[in-house]
Amino acid sequence: MSTNNPITILLGAGASRPYGVPLMGEFYDEFCAHLERRYPDCLTFLKTIEQQAARDLNDLETLLSDLTAILSIDTGLRLLGSTASAHEPQLQLARELRGYLDAFIVDTCERFSREAAAKALTPLLKLSNIAPLWVFSTNYDRVVEWACEENGISFSDGFETHSQRPIANWNNTFDADVRVVKLHGSVNWYQDDPDGAIHRLDRGYSLPAHDFRLLRGAQQLKP
Repeated sequence: MSTNNPITILLGAGASRPYGVPLMGEFYDEFCAHLERRYPDCLTFLKTIEQQAARDLNDLETLLSDLTAILSIDTGLRLLGSTASAHEPQLQLARELRGYLDAFIVDTCERFSREAAAKALTPLLKLSNIAPLWVFSTNYDRVVEWACEENGISFSDGFETHSQRPIANWNNTFDADVRVVKLHGSVNWYQDDPDGAIHRLDRGYSLPAHDFRLLRGAQQLKP
């Protein structure tokens, strides 16, 4: 049986947990433990942000938003003809913290159990035999994409399909059997700076510190 009426599914954070990707709260706690072991100065800075924000709960999304706001201060002041020199030590810690956070997210999300994901998600993905299957996900990991590839099921995620290169350009096309929409982005999505174009790489690349760069010609690739 087949139909043109699409099937739509939303996968939240818990969907990837059986394959080794932690929930948001667990993710945050593991990152704090990682900082405590390796980058204690950044952990102290993180605790300062928590204290000033005075939230009941903290997670990666709010931390990313906080760091974006902090790091935009420097850009804003330059537009006004001023500098943030008085706050440079804090801004440097914010840059380092953001770099370590990006790397930790990539490392953690890429360590999922590929065999378990490919097996467990097979019944879900085979719904695409009935109708186009739209999978909306709030997760950064590549669990769904991997399961599609292992099961020989075509998928589209808004990027070029059938690319023989390790990089695919965004073309906003969702027309395969399984259509993956990643609402919060993905560990293997990168943006050209300063051009702004979006690309999907063959995997997520975790850089060791904030001052390391991925370059593509004259463009810097930002996660």
